[in-house]
Amino acid sequence: MGAVVHLGAFRPRTFGVVEMHLRGKCSILNRVPSGNGASYDSRQKTIKDGRRKELHSLEKTQSRCLQRSFPFVSASPHGPPTVRPYRHVAPVFSSSKRRGITTASVGDLERESERNVEVTSAGKSPPSAAYIHLPFCKRRCHYCDFSIIATGDSNRDHWIENMERYVDIVCREIDATQGGQDRGPLTTVFFGGGTPSLVPPPLVGRILESLDRKFGISAESEISMEMDPGTFDEKQLKETLALGVNRVSLGVQSFDEEILKSCGRSHGVGEVRQAIALMHAHAPNWSLDLISSLPHQNMTNWTETLNAAVAAGPNHIAIYDLQVEEGTKFGRMYTPGEAPLPKDDLSAEMYCMGSRILSTAGYNHYEVSNYAKPGFESRHNQVYWRNEQYYAFGMAAASYLEGVRFTRPKKLTSYTKWVDALVSSGSSGSQEPKATKEDELLDTLMLGLRLAEGLRMAPLRDTFGGGAADEVFKGLQKHGPKYVSFLDIEGRAVEDIDNSADLVHRVRLTDPDGFLVSNDIISSLFAKLMP
Repeated sequence: MGAVVHLGAFRPRTFGVVEMHLRGKCSILNRVPSGNGASYDSRQKTIKDGRRKELHSLEKTQSRCLQRSFPFVSASPHGPPTVRPYRHVAPVFSSSKRRGITTASVGDLERESERNVEVTSAGKSPPSAAYIHLPFCKRRCHYCDFSIIATGDSNRDHWIENMERYVDIVCREIDATQGGQDRGPLTTVFFGGGTPSLVPPPLVGRILESLDRKFGISAESEISMEMDPGTFDEKQLKETLALGVNRVSLGVQSFDEEILKSCGRSHGVGEVRQAIALMHAHAPNWSLDLISSLPHQNMTNWTETLNAAVAAGPNHIAIYDLQVEEGTKFGRMYTPGEAPLPKDDLSAEMYCMGSRILSTAGYNHYEVSNYAKPGFESRHNQVYWRNEQYYAFGMAAASYLEGVRFTRPKKLTSYTKWVDALVSSGSSGSQEPKATKEDELLDTLMLGLRLAEGLRMAPLRDTFGGGAADEVFKGLQKHGPKYVSFLDIEGRAVEDIDNSADLVHRVRLTDPDGFLVSNDIISSLFAKLMP
């Protein structure tokens, strides 16, 4: 489920600035209201266009690994804004005792967060996360523009042979990748797609073995896999979990039968219920994905879907807002903001309703699009949001290593040739530019402000200098307190910012108001930092 940042002349209505590097099932609409377009567009012209092209290529890749943000309403007065412990089973990996997942305490998560910030301030830590793209799908959903291989519903033996060949190529890429055990073991692995649950467990196990042989996999690692209802049964789920997969991301999208049909999903509500029952029986740590702003969606059926999601009892819920992409069936059928798609103000109400219902049900709104019970935040996705390094393998997968964001070829034939060249030369052949300090600052702002924990000012100052940190502080100050909160080291609001700036330990966007306008808040920072 995926993050790429758009810097530059953003497409109308897409949320642009925080349109993340590793796009997922659907991206979030940046709903720029009519009447504000001119000032919005003029602001965007101050943003550099060079990195937009570099990062836009990543937008179409990493399927659903990084959940998107939801900024789309202009409301600023200053101009247009936007586990249960995993049971012990026999280990698969030679270098690890067992990769059990346990429910971390809030204090543990806070300490881990502080550790990550300290590492960032001193320089990038070695990569410890890996994304694996498994592109196979039964068919292409009407909103999907990702790099997939459609299998259809028949001739399973033929497609297993194709999957075996694909896994062979991915394992060759892993083996040929520079670095390895000297960098430390992987602590998170994410299988995205596509529909990874179409791939037989033994093939998934081969990839895990290759990763473990090359990098090592920590005994405490989080290993996630996207699974769609109707693509697995109890036997396959148990076999998948026995491999070491200890987190499942279930692609439900809606509890409304007609809406599922209108999206071209290959499952119905009955299969959703069956999949949820299997989660409760066998998967201690699982997430449920929903999509808002779908055709014919209204507050009534959206509220019903939210309540059904809460009743299902997942540990984690992600809500994505539909982005209508060119070249998709929806792109040919619909215009954003026009019936049967919800209007902008209705989509904003849907977002706020999601925040209210899930927060009331005990889910922590820890990131713009993500909610979790305490201790069940996605560790892998936080690698992206904290702008840390990560490996990626497979067709169209995007990695971030040594300051370079690189997307692999999006077609299987091209990807195969690229891996052949990698094996022969030991080099990816990437000509992508290395991120500058300025790039790092912009990425840090875009990614960090997605998180409820926000930005810590001291590491920002240490890493990017006092001048840049002061400009960020001033740029955010004009949007508070409705949209931005300034917090002291104890997490209490600092009221008199002008006279107490030295007390501010952390800056975050408010929920939901600040999250709703996050695109324009961040774009205003860009305009201030890059005149």
